[in-house]
Amino acid sequence: MNQATSKTKKPILKKYLTHAEKMNARFRLDKSDFKTAAQRIEDYCNQVPGARTELNNAIKDFKRKNPTLAWKKVNLVRAAAAKISEIRIDDSMNRPLNWQHVLDIIRGFRASQVLAVNVYEDPEAPSCYVAWDGQHTTIVLFIISTMIYDCDPEDVIIPIAISATSNKAEIRENFIAINSDAQLGLDVYDLFKQMCNGVLVDGATNPKWVTATDKFLALEAAGIFMTKAAYQDTTEDGALTHIELIGKESLAQVERFAQYWQFRKNYESKHVDTKEAIMLFSLFSAAEKEGIEYTPQEISQIVDIFWKAFSCEFTGEKYLNVFWQKLDRAYNAWYDRVYKVPEAGEEDYRPKREDMTSNKADSKRVPYALVFLIYQLTKGGFKGQLPAPDKIIAFHPARKDLF
Repeated sequence: MNQATSKTKKPILKKYLTHAEKMNARFRLDKSDFKTAAQRIEDYCNQVPGARTELNNAIKDFKRKNPTLAWKKVNLVRAAAAKISEIRIDDSMNRPLNWQHVLDIIRGFRASQVLAVNVYEDPEAPSCYVAWDGQHTTIVLFIISTMIYDCDPEDVIIPIAISATSNKAEIRENFIAINSDAQLGLDVYDLFKQMCNGVLVDGATNPKWVTATDKFLALEAAGIFMTKAAYQDTTEDGALTHIELIGKESLAQVERFAQYWQFRKNYESKHVDTKEAIMLFSLFSAAEKEGIEYTPQEISQIVDIFWKAFSCEFTGEKYLNVFWQKLDRAYNAWYDRVYKVPEAGEEDYRPKREDMTSNKADSKRVPYALVFLIYQLTKGGFKGQLPAPDKIIAFHPARKDLF
């Protein structure tokens, strides 16, 4: 036995990535990621449960509606021409694949509606055309030509429009501008991803994009990932769907919330409940208005107090709204103390009694909830400064009505 074969091979160790790490990787690409249409389809079907079955059903619908059609009879508009095998979809440039849109196009396909795919030539992808707009067109044409009509990708010619520039930052700006008013306009998730990839991949220096990226990095460090319902992962640990809130709040507030979540994970691993995020941002914003900046130690104490009081359970769903039911009882007890029932024949000048358990009344109940939290922190022995309750709303829950 020679020396080479006698040596024991060392096992290859692969780092296990959490779901949050996998999703955040889409936001922090440091280089372009070129995928063929086949790879893009396979990645999506592997990621989303049921996607492959949905595709097969869409293909069946297409065949039923077009029983005699052949790929060569599908007449597409032509600008420049390219083999579909030459198209690469830059995963750092395009929005996440909208699978339902792909299925809908297949089911209602009309060749006359197909437009040229916008592409550019990239030295990192020689002998290829990189699609910066039109990935759904590319995916649909690939499915119809190769998966329905069994064509070789090398034989499938599709129309393309080649951009005069290969400057990625400029192309990304064009992509955002074009898609902001399109049928599939960029939602807040897509826009956030574009801005982060623009900074991390293209080296963009747009201040708004840089701030968005810094927010993403702060959340990522806390194990939080931004997502949306289409990914079917909104209950995964660290999932955050209220992306509008992240866009609206300052970088400093997002960093504070990330710190809060980092300590919060010591007690429980779960997704980011929207109402919990709203209440913590409300607390941090009220503090900031009064010049109060919480240290990590103080944020850790906030988590401890909330957890010991009500397990940080801000969920508003029926049978789970622990915090909101307690707030409702405290609010009603306070209301009855302050606003006496009028005597017979007297006018009733009492303000409308609010329902603190109604999800439809967030704009009205959040100030009361914020004041309740401030009183709860005081009761729990919080050592830092707190916003003045009277500057928020006239509400003074009794100590016995707190947790």
